[in-house]
Amino acid sequence: MSVRIAVNGLFLGRPHTGMGRYTLGLLKALPAAMKDAEFVVFVPDKPDPSLKLPPGVRAVVVPTKRSLLGRGKAVDEWERNKLGLAASQLKAHLIFQPYPTPPTRNPYQVPVAMAVHDMIPWQLSRYRRSLRSRLKLRGVLDGIRRADRIVTVSRASAGAVTWASKVPADRISVTYEGLEPEYSRRPSAAAIAAARKRYGLQRPFVFYIGGYDFRKNVRGLIEGFAASGLAGGHDLVLAGAVTAPASALYEDFHKLPQLIAQAGIGGRTKVLGFVSEGEKRALLAAADSFAFPSLAEGFGLPVLEALAAKTPVAATDIATNQELFPGAYEPFRPDQTEELAKALRDATLEPDSAKVARGTEAVSRYTWSACAERTARVFSEMVARYHKK
Repeated sequence: MSVRIAVNGLFLGRPHTGMGRYTLGLLKALPAAMKDAEFVVFVPDKPDPSLKLPPGVRAVVVPTKRSLLGRGKAVDEWERNKLGLAASQLKAHLIFQPYPTPPTRNPYQVPVAMAVHDMIPWQLSRYRRSLRSRLKLRGVLDGIRRADRIVTVSRASAGAVTWASKVPADRISVTYEGLEPEYSRRPSAAAIAAARKRYGLQRPFVFYIGGYDFRKNVRGLIEGFAASGLAGGHDLVLAGAVTAPASALYEDFHKLPQLIAQAGIGGRTKVLGFVSEGEKRALLAAADSFAFPSLAEGFGLPVLEALAAKTPVAATDIATNQELFPGAYEPFRPDQTEELAKALRDATLEPDSAKVARGTEAVSRYTWSACAERTARVFSEMVARYHKK
């Protein structure tokens, strides 16, 4: 039996986001893992010509309807109503949602496999303070409960899904994530020199790349770097884009100049903003260490990227890091500034070669091929269960 799988491809239009990388990385590897399947990716707009999909994967444009309330509302309607209808008309065997937004309109009741990457809004109360966020999260939780199967990216995340949603463990499969192979290839000396020159990085530096919302704990990193004494010989380099700056969750982003000045490291801190994938790889390779002060994660992809670059890592000792990267980083508790400072000093000034080696082992475990094979097993089990001959 030829299997047709409908995929929500909304984030293929945003390939540099976490959801975009997850969707694209998985789609590139799934045809080899599930040779009897055709993957039909529904997108609201014509894909960028540079987007290369492998044989066995085709993109189909299902246009959004115009909304007087803007693009966001139009996309919400597209995901709730048009996606499920298109999958039903395709006579798909299942729908794959790369994140928790299940279709409401699903005339043929096509089974839904849903990826849930984390349950951070339920683990950290700061993310559900407003009435609007609580109402939105209630809908997300309902969608998670209605999915026929859940795939997630760590055992820690699987436990959080069951805890927050009461979805039984036997409906959840851990597939992990993957990393593009180019991250394990050291950039050329010229590429590293060009990135340094572009951003004015003349001194050795400690590198951070990621978000600036509350859970990323950039405030704690600034305080820890100031306490570490590294500013005598190193800069702190902060990179990453901000997607929702108006949100109260990004309060510290707006206070960055003030926080940096209060810590006394104004002349030793550089805030780069968005950097391209190529520049990110070059900066990871150039850094003396990588800092990851996050309070909560589903997978922690930036850690994996740094480990692939063989750059020593100082990271919070949260459950996800303990599970995925055991013994591969200098640990600290996120609320302990002195521990963070010591971890930064150790990673930067006295890197542990054994930890770097364990990081390389971790990188070899988390590939898109391995993720696709685990995901394909879930899909095959669903097809066998819901479409018995």
